[in-house]
Amino acid sequence: MSGTALYSFSLLTFLVAIPSAVKVFNWIATMYKVQLICKPFLLGNSLHLCIYDRRILRPYSGIPGNQYTSSCHPFVLAHFHFIVFGGTGFAFFGAMHYWYPKITGRMYDSKWANTGLLLFFVGFITLYGPMFYLGMKGMPRRYYDYDEIFHAGNIVSSIGSWVLYSGAAIIIIICSIP
Repeated sequence: MSGTALYSFSLLTFLVAIPSAVKVFNWIATMYKVQLICKPFLLGNSLHLCIYDRRILRPYSGIPGNQYTSSCHPFVLAHFHFIVFGGTGFAFFGAMHYWYPKITGRMYDSKWANTGLLLFFVGFITLYGPMFYLGMKGMPRRYYDYDEIFHAGNIVSSIGSWVLYSGAAIIIIICSIP
């Protein structure tokens, strides 16, 4: 990558943080002086804010020296999924828990809904959290086999995927049972 392209991508990466921060502060300001009732849809949307508000990762991704190293490792994969899957996934499940009773006329079990959302959250962090660590440690992407030092992180990440899918299954099952 040429120097001009490298610095252009770096500047754009830093500039993306501004509208992202404005969105997060607007979402939080929406809840100012409001009586919050702890229901599954509020839990889903609060977890969405926890996942989406990851401004601490933006400077690391924008440093020109880290452009190559972070893009060739699982760090960028975890960073992308935190935004695309985590941000929209938790917001979707929060909205689903809000609109499901209004659309179908049936209420789901709140305990199971909270359990499913928390399992989904723990699984999400356990799935993508080790990828940040593995990326910073230098594990390459797109290899069919890795060094032994990366096995523990990949195993933890695999276990996280099972927990995430079990939480998603609980959420989907409680909303599909008549």
